[in-house]
Amino acid sequence: MALDIPVEIKNLIKRDNLTAETERHLRLSFYDDSIDSLYPAETLFPDPELYPANLGESWLVINDDQIVTESLTLEESLCSDDYLRFGACEAAKFEITVADVAEDIKNHWFTAELIIADYKLAFGIYKVDDVVIQKDKRFKKIIAYDRMKEFDTDVSIWYKNLSFPLSMREFRNSFLNYFGFPYDTVTLINDTMTVTQSNTDPTINGRKVIESICEINGVFGSFDRTGTFKYVSLGYGSVYPAEDLFPVERGLYPGESADPEEIPATYKSLDYKEWVVESINRVNLYDADGELAAGFGDGENEYQIRDNFLIYGMGSAELLGIAENLYGNINGRTYLPATLELQALPYIEVGDLLDVEYSKGTIETFVMHRTTKGIQGMADTIESSGDQYQNQTYGIKDEINNIKSNVEKNKNEISGNGDKINRVDEYARQVNTNLGQEVTRAKSAEGVNAQAITAETNRATKQEGVLSSRITDTAAKFERELSNLDTGLSTKITQTAEQIRLEASDIKKELQASITVEAGRISSEVSRAKDAEGSLSSRITQTANSITSEVTRAKGAENVLSSRITQTESSITSTVKQVNGLNTKYSEVKQTADKISWIVSSGSSSSNFTLTSRMANLISDKIEVKGYVTFSQVESKLRGSGTTTINGDNITTGRIDIQRLTSGSKPVITSYNGGIAFGNGFSYSNIQGSKVIIGQGGGRISFFGHTPYDRQSVITPTTTTMLLSSVQQLLRVLRNYGLIA
Repeated sequence: MALDIPVEIKNLIKRDNLTAETERHLRLSFYDDSIDSLYPAETLFPDPELYPANLGESWLVINDDQIVTESLTLEESLCSDDYLRFGACEAAKFEITVADVAEDIKNHWFTAELIIADYKLAFGIYKVDDVVIQKDKRFKKIIAYDRMKEFDTDVSIWYKNLSFPLSMREFRNSFLNYFGFPYDTVTLINDTMTVTQSNTDPTINGRKVIESICEINGVFGSFDRTGTFKYVSLGYGSVYPAEDLFPVERGLYPGESADPEEIPATYKSLDYKEWVVESINRVNLYDADGELAAGFGDGENEYQIRDNFLIYGMGSAELLGIAENLYGNINGRTYLPATLELQALPYIEVGDLLDVEYSKGTIETFVMHRTTKGIQGMADTIESSGDQYQNQTYGIKDEINNIKSNVEKNKNEISGNGDKINRVDEYARQVNTNLGQEVTRAKSAEGVNAQAITAETNRATKQEGVLSSRITDTAAKFERELSNLDTGLSTKITQTAEQIRLEASDIKKELQASITVEAGRISSEVSRAKDAEGSLSSRITQTANSITSEVTRAKGAENVLSSRITQTESSITSTVKQVNGLNTKYSEVKQTADKISWIVSSGSSSSNFTLTSRMANLISDKIEVKGYVTFSQVESKLRGSGTTTINGDNITTGRIDIQRLTSGSKPVITSYNGGIAFGNGFSYSNIQGSKVIIGQGGGRISFFGHTPYDRQSVITPTTTTMLLSSVQQLLRVLRNYGLIA
């Protein structure tokens, strides 16, 4: 099941990473060898079942400022084979490039946390397997694996000290307790079977033990993001794209449906097969001699249990019960092989059932293999490969592996006898030589439908170094590869029914280019990782309705620079983005037939501009215009004509229509009775046509009037005093408002 995280965090993850809120931050914390859990504090993850112990203080923390942005690659697999191989326990691989890390981190454990909007998402617990120094000595590439790789060790001491017989539940719990890893306390379908001491090999591989446990129970083994071992079962799903593609009458629809994780419709690409992996309808168990010991089911698409020491020496009745239980857990598990590329959903885990919408309906598929790349531009490639029917060649492979195992056993038993060891080694080489013949024999003897033909030539000379060519031809895939180890140059052609891929690499110059051609898409990519420039890549993707070009660079303090141009039949969009630590800057221009819009953003501030044929709209915290600005009349229907110019603090214009001019809270000029009033009404001069009136109310004195009333002037001591007072008041008002000196 997918990680249980808040819905609001899921929604943030699904959004485009264009704001500070959606930015992703990766943190690596290194601890001592004894890591018991992933969580440093109870307050970090609220569920008490998720943190069994306290990690203590980390001795090294690597944050964003030391991580080369977009250098992350995480590969996880439930089962990477082309057929369903129950019991598979595959380690997750974590790769990242860091800068300025002087500490010796090889063979040390670290936890990874993905931080989004202050939410700390568990991203796995890993052990550093290798540290590769880059040409620029500042940078180191970390290669690490999760806890699954710790099972690749001899566990014969643990096995021989067990008190047999014991139940399957006791056996598997004892195994995980031996390593000290936390694990799910679940009930498996064959937990009650009796386990006896049936393995007599001098060395016993731990990975083989846990795979045998998982296989006999019809599950897969996986360590989740919390460092806990989980037994993963495949659920039921209606995995058909449309009813007309797989009609109901074929009887292919499974019964009970699982709860799938819905995938946003904004995924980049979806490719699926036109058939489903058919349901397993028979289970056969084989004993130590390779003979059929028990079987259940009446179909022909059988699943074979071979080379599983847990069932050796059992009676037929007990084996039949085990086969029946196993049949009930793996029958009806059909799925649609598909490849899905999308913006990363880090809360999804391998084994999850996905619900993907597309143009014809909805498909459901499992996360069998998953590759996550990048941090800010984190993307997922999810794959669920599989043959339509169970491929029986794995039984032959297991048989040959048994022979090899016996060879190693014989070598140990005859240690010290050089002649016998040489004969055994020769026998081992003969076994490898005859592998191709065994595959051919399997095709005729066991009815295998598709086999591989591999041709390989190698040549090494002092002058040419090492030259090699390789051709692999199967029913599903054709590959041709040429390489020169001396020059570091190689080319590769891969052809399937769905696509053709061309690749060229220069290891010494750290250059790689590829072209992928599919029915609905062509993509080309060139990448370089060199010295101080860090990584540099460009990509062009072409479909029937769009062309997208991208260039990305990760360099020093800049972290990541990227630009992208997307062209469709109706729009062109260009985006340039810079991520530097917590600061994200970007600009985007979008053009359609009727509109041009752009946005420039840095941190929490942004400016927006929109231009259409009728309107220009600019939104910004600050607008600054330098230069000589002229505004001209646009439409003749507007009253008046002319232009207005702005040059610094000078404004030149023609007619101005105003109702009120105010300085602060005081009126300077006010429209009054068809004329103009100066001041606030205490004293005014009113120009009405050709007359001038000074004063207020009935005490006014008129000059230059048209009518005899307006023209008369009464000159008396009283009126003279009133006139002088009114004029002085008017002058004061005009002076206060700065209209006169």
